[in-house]
Amino acid sequence: MERHTIDPRPGWQRTVEEQGLVYPLTRHPDGSLRPYWDESAYYSFSLAEVEALEEVVEELHAMCLAAAAHIVEQDRFAELGITDPKLAGLVAESWRRRAELPTLYGRFDLRYDGTGPARMLEYNADTPTSLVEAASPQWFWMEDRFPAPTSGTPCTSGSSTPGRGRPTCCRPVPSTSPTRTATSSART
Repeated sequence: MERHTIDPRPGWQRTVEEQGLVYPLTRHPDGSLRPYWDESAYYSFSLAEVEALEEVVEELHAMCLAAAAHIVEQDRFAELGITDPKLAGLVAESWRRRAELPTLYGRFDLRYDGTGPARMLEYNADTPTSLVEAASPQWFWMEDRFPAPTSGTPCTSGSSTPGRGRPTCCRPVPSTSPTRTATSSART
């Protein structure tokens, strides 16, 4: 994995807000505003790193599903603050019918430095923000910063090695937080 620094696009805040990311800045406890969406850096991954991260995400996803099953099977809702029996019943029913009902998307926030296994920082399965963060703004950022060559035009802005140079094999992902080095999504 390589971290690359890059100048943010002019007017980046207005651009990402227009694309649906309406919180490009975050207010910290000291009152300061810091970028939540950070265009000053992006990461490139080798194919082997992407495949390793996919394996980790699949394993984490399976573990989360096993934890959910345990909560339902052992009726441990109260330990999670779900004390209303009617609400617990609805959650359990939803779990039992998961094969026939629509699923939600969740996002694992991982710590990954390219030298060891990825570590889970958190799993955001209770908010759709990852759809906004990882869909439109990242895609449009990539297209703005790394336009694809026209058909038949050789790539001259970097090597063709996967994950290196011009990101045609592995898409660059802007950093969304100073503590996050990689994010991935999984269906739940």
